[in-house]
Parts: sequence; C-alpha cells; structure tokens
Amino acid sequence: MSFANQGRNAVTTLNAAALGACLLLAACSGHSRAALDTGSGPVACTGGSVQSAPELARYQGCETVEGDLRIEAAELENVDALASLRHVSGALSIANAPDLENVEGLENLRSVQRIEIENAPRLVSLRGLEGLQALDALEVQRTGVRSLTGLEGLREVGSLEIVQNPHLISLRALNGLEHAKSVRLELNPRLAAQPGLLPAIEIERALVVKQNPGLTSYEVARLSSRLRPPAAFMLALRDDQL
Repeated sequence: MSFANQGRNAVTTLNAAALGACLLLAACSGHSRAALDTGSGPVACTGGSVQSAPELARYQGCETVEGDLRIEAAELENVDALASLRHVSGALSIANAPDLENVEGLENLRSVQRIEIENAPRLVSLRGLEGLQALDALEVQRTGVRSLTGLEGLREVGSLEIVQNPHLISLRALNGLEHAKSVRLELNPRLAAQPGLLPAIEIERALVVKQNPGLTSYEVARLSSRLRPPAAFMLALRDDQL
C-alpha cells in the first residue's frame, strides 16, 4: 500500500473516531435523553436538569436514570414522558410546576432514592407512585394534594416531610408505613387523623408536628408514643401552643 493510501486510511479512521466521540458526547450531555449502550438491557439515561416539557420529552423511553433528575418547568402539566421509567439512582425532584396536574406518568417507577415535590399547587394526588416501597426521603411541600393517594405501598422512609399543603386532609395512604428515621408535619391547616395518624409507624430519631390545627393533642401524643427510645428530638406544637 502506498504512503498516500495509508494517509487517507488514517484520516478516515480518525474522522470516524471523532464522529463517534461527538455522538457519545451529544448523547451524554446536558438535558439530552442520553441513552447509554446497554445491549439488550434496559435503556439507561443520564440525569440532569429539565426546564421545559420538550426537554422532558427527551427522556421518553428511558427505563433507568443514572444520578438525579430535577424537573423545574413552569408549563409542565404531566410527566407522561417518563412512562417507561423504572429506576432512578439518585433523587427525582419536581419543583416550581404551577400547571402540573398529576404524576401518573410515574406508574412504572419502582426504585428511587428521594422523591421531592415542591411548589405544585394544582397537583391534587400522588397517583402514579404506587410501585414504591422504600425511599431515603419523601418531601411534599406547597402542593394542592388533598390526600397522599398513590403512596399506599410505601413501607419505609428515611425522612418524611409533609409541609405547607393547604388542602391536605388525610395521611390515610401512609397507614402501611412501618418505619421512618424522621417525620415532619408542618403547616397543613386541614390535616386531620382519619382514622389514625400514621398508625403503624415506628420513628427512629425525630418527630416534628407543628401548626396543624386539625390535629388534636391526643392524636399527636399517640404519634409521639411511637418514637423509638432514645429519640434524638421530639417537638409537638399546635397554633394554640406557640
């Protein structure tokens, strides 16, 4: 083979390698779908920050997300683009989504470290999370939920924070929750114990119950009795006790 042909072949090989590197970089950067080569296994995608519905659509077909997936999209009405999602190795966060009406698109989700839902005033339930049994943390703050329907399968959580949900009436969906390291119930003005307040739970470290005027001192005392001794911290306050 002539030196000229060898040179052309080397350039062709180099260009092919560069093209492959560019394709891989495009697949793994920013908000892209980031499908990784897993052969015949599940479609794995890299996590990231999603700021619009079209960006979320790039995760359509993803079964696994590596890392955190943080969604903050003002026009988002649902998360149906995540209908194939089964596993998230980090946190799944949905915040500042004033038009979000449901999370039913998460119905196939089976494992995730943390669920954080914040500032979603039109979200009225958590249907779609039925497949979750254990979480490192669950945070539901400033939403429109009336109940936590969708969490009936949850049995264990590290940190549970239910804060500032003005329409929340009941935690009945968590009646099967058996263990938590810490629980915080705060600023839920309509919350009442129907038929009991987390009746099966054992709390390992801390309990905060603050400014939930629909809860009686008796109900709060019953909940505090399920603190595992020696609990590191316990605070039970209602509006008339501040």
